[in-house]
Amino acid sequence: MGLEAALISQLAGTAGQTYSKYNASRAESAYAQRQADMNIAILNARRAQELRVGAQEESILRAKGKALIGEQRAALAGTGVDVDAGSAAQVPADTLGMMNLDILRVRNNAMRAAWGMDWSAEQYRQQARFSRIAAKQEQANTLLTGAASAAQATANYGFFKSYYDIDRRSASDITGNPKPDYGENWGGILDRG
Repeated sequence: MGLEAALISQLAGTAGQTYSKYNASRAESAYAQRQADMNIAILNARRAQELRVGAQEESILRAKGKALIGEQRAALAGTGVDVDAGSAAQVPADTLGMMNLDILRVRNNAMRAAWGMDWSAEQYRQQARFSRIAAKQEQANTLLTGAASAAQATANYGFFKSYYDIDRRSASDITGNPKPDYGENWGGILDRG
């Protein structure tokens, strides 16, 4: 009965350990996915904010540029110059060109910031994907290791059971000579010393 109890205990321990490791791997993978989802959501919010700020800065630059052009035209007109001809017309046109360059710079900076956040979000997606793959591999390895441990325990049980059964057979079965009866504890051999 002792061998059977040991086998059952070892199989139960192996099953419990396999179950715990399998669930821990699943929980770790789920946590990594939640973290990635949260980081992606934060990056998406920051991306949208960068684009909004860029659009606001564009609007401000456009309004300031138009106001500056208006001031330039008024100043030129106040001196009696025809603002629609010659170099007087060129001043507001140059200001408009510089304003458009500033607007493009602001737009480009906002788009670059948004692109950087898109790139970071994609990195989080890939990390979560690889975490899921690694977790599935770890889960499969855990199940295989648990099955191998259970098979080894069963094989060990079979070996020790057959060894124990051989030892308990009568000596006459093996040698033809009668075997002394030691009883359950081998005639007190285990009780000595």
